[in-house]
Amino acid sequence: MPKSNCNTLTNSTDDQYLLRPATFWGIAFVAEVLPIFEENYPEDSRPRRALEVATKYVQGEKRGQELRRVSLEVFKIGKEVDETAKYVTKAASAISAVPYTHTDLQIGEQGWRQARHVLGPIVYAAYALELSKTSKVLSDDMINRAIKKAPAEVHTIIQNFPPQPSKTTRIDILFKKLDEGLRD
Repeated sequence: MPKSNCNTLTNSTDDQYLLRPATFWGIAFVAEVLPIFEENYPEDSRPRRALEVATKYVQGEKRGQELRRVSLEVFKIGKEVDETAKYVTKAASAISAVPYTHTDLQIGEQGWRQARHVLGPIVYAAYALELSKTSKVLSDDMINRAIKKAPAEVHTIIQNFPPQPSKTTRIDILFKKLDEGLRD
């Protein structure tokens, strides 16, 4: 896979050339699990709105307050819904937060936590899929598909952050698997 030729990233408007493709990459995976939420909460369109706002950003709109507002609004839904839907909302919230990834925080815990802004939409979508079908095979498959479909810009971003830590929760395992796959 592509390797980074950039030693240091800085968080500026110049980073949008990296963050737009990273956002685009995650949208399809979040869209794949959105029906899980909508089946149980058909009246709540906020997660779909997060995808719409993220799509507008990918299409060239500037980062703005709407991205932040929608991301926070959708994140809060997770406290009101069942466990599976909670991870769909986390994925939707995360996709609208990718444009605000601080690519300049490249060391230690701050660094790997910032990497989770880019990895999160995929990981949370994969976990929602796993919970909805009670199948680790499906979530692992989604992670593998994401690795294969990741654009060079995603590899560049991830390679400039520290690797994900080895932890034992299923979510942490999925973060680690996706992170490692993007570093190969």
